[in-house]
Amino acid sequence: MSDTYDNKVRSDSNATADRIIATLPDFSRKFFNSIRLTKSPRTRAQCAYDMQRFFTWLFNQAGFKDTNRITVQAKDIFDVLTPDDIQEYISYLSVSKDGKVRSMQFIARNLATLKSFINHYIL
Repeated sequence: MSDTYDNKVRSDSNATADRIIATLPDFSRKFFNSIRLTKSPRTRAQCAYDMQRFFTWLFNQAGFKDTNRITVQAKDIFDVLTPDDIQEYISYLSVSKDGKVRSMQFIARNLATLKSFINHYIL
């Protein structure tokens, strides 16, 4: 029974990650392909949620409102992203849409995902 449950969770997590990744900029697929073999499906799904949250903020709050969300390139974002932008993103992460203060673990995980994502493209 545990094997069946584990397979279902793995399958559901892969499907969730793939569904979210399909909504992210095209260039982000390269990052997710690179972690496919090193991260569990649940971790990939959580990374996809984290990056979806970042791109939602970016395209709504950080001066990218008129940018095509799918065809934007990494350099278009990372060449203009500043430490002040990251600080604004941290503020955005700190409070949920319904006004609840989010945990430091939540913020740290989102920033760790973003750091890995950025490092993948600039290192």
